[in-house]
Amino acid sequence: MIDGIKATTIIPDIIEWKRSTCIDLMTSVNVDSGEQVRSRSRKYDDGSESYKYWANYDYYNLEVIESIKDGKLIYRLNLRGSLHKAAMFGSNAKRLTWSLLQSELTNIEADLKISLFDWKIKNIEYGVNLVRDQPVLPFLSQSLLMHRRQQFGTLNSEKGEAIGFQSMGCQHQLKAYDKALQLKLPNPLMRIEDRVNRMQYLRGHRYMTLANLQEKSSAYSLKHNLLSTWDDALMIDPIIVQKAQGKHQARLKEYSNPRFWMMAAALPDRQKKFRYHKEVLKDLQLKYDDCVHKEITEQINTEWEQCYN
Repeated sequence: MIDGIKATTIIPDIIEWKRSTCIDLMTSVNVDSGEQVRSRSRKYDDGSESYKYWANYDYYNLEVIESIKDGKLIYRLNLRGSLHKAAMFGSNAKRLTWSLLQSELTNIEADLKISLFDWKIKNIEYGVNLVRDQPVLPFLSQSLLMHRRQQFGTLNSEKGEAIGFQSMGCQHQLKAYDKALQLKLPNPLMRIEDRVNRMQYLRGHRYMTLANLQEKSSAYSLKHNLLSTWDDALMIDPIIVQKAQGKHQARLKEYSNPRFWMMAAALPDRQKKFRYHKEVLKDLQLKYDDCVHKEITEQINTEWEQCYN
């Protein structure tokens, strides 16, 4: 389901907007004189400047950028935060249903006095929480190998604690992490998430607005992106190494090491070699009944469906 977003819009009348929303904008203050010091956001070649203000709204951060264009003051409003957390009073561990998402979108429109059609989405995160039967971080540490031809990097919590792994791309990043560890929950919970940095990644959604998240088919279709990017994750169940014998066991030990795949991806004929080794691994996984990737795929699909029931 949908989680984090960054959306942007233009405020037609800043004075009326502040009056109608009762939102007070903040800026820096000189501690000695007590005077407000506008925080300069950017200076342009033509000498014009833009200034930044901010405010808190519910579980979101608001940012107002004041700039001059053609001699006219323009006010841009940025909204950042988690729809999931806001709808669930600060926690995104439990399932966000379609009806709860719609209620949250309605609240945003009513509170900020701006139509959802006017909010252009710049970044979006979507994913699912999956109940597991074993601690998630150790499992991921032993099983995740590569995403496409890129090694997974460590994903840290806001407190700097390692909670999982991520694959960084220029347009999006895949995250697989221990939600239970992040939130100090008693039972294993894994989060599979796709974070979109550039909306071009989502075909047909380049100009997505918050209003599009009220269209069930539009929001639901993000499931296919999540499944597609997860399908490119290479993983192995460590248990099959113990099941195998002889040359199969030796080969699976090689394949269990992410460095092997990094080297294969760096060879001159890397595409052919990488594809060959993936096919060999797939055959061995079938032979020794390693279905962990398929199992997670099915969980993702089932959980996404539950969100829309």
